[in-house]
Amino acid sequence: MVETVDGRTQALAEFIKRYNPDLLEKESDFHETLVKIADKHQLDFKLLPAIAMKESGFCKNIPKESYNCLGLGIHSKGTWTFDSYEENFDTAARILKKNYIDRGLITPEQIMTRYTPHSPNGEWARGVNQFMSEIKYNDRQKGREANETNNVVASPTQIKTQ
Repeated sequence: MVETVDGRTQALAEFIKRYNPDLLEKESDFHETLVKIADKHQLDFKLLPAIAMKESGFCKNIPKESYNCLGLGIHSKGTWTFDSYEENFDTAARILKKNYIDRGLITPEQIMTRYTPHSPNGEWARGVNQFMSEIKYNDRQKGREANETNNVVASPTQIKTQ
């Protein structure tokens, strides 16, 4: 029997190793968890890691003991906290799907208008697009040079059946 490997998990493992290798030491299957969360919510598997990279350097700069890598509810009124990274990413996926994607906001530029509307000159969307492209090409420089607008909805061929 031939065993197939999901290339998405490998791409995420390499991306996480590049920016926060300590995270994979603590959460050795986190890259697999991220793909499962993306599939569950029908998101492009690159979206949440790209947002986490833009918001927190992929979980390096987060409020203490919050597990909040995606910048959810971090404002002057207080900060949302989570019991785990998985809970943070799953909550973000659910919110993005329901409040953004299901309402037709399917690119980082469109999501930015509500997620972080005060981003100067589209900086947030540019960063998310860059990191999505970096994961896609598994190459930091190609990600920077790609200058692509990514669709954040998973294509049917991208989602593995559970």
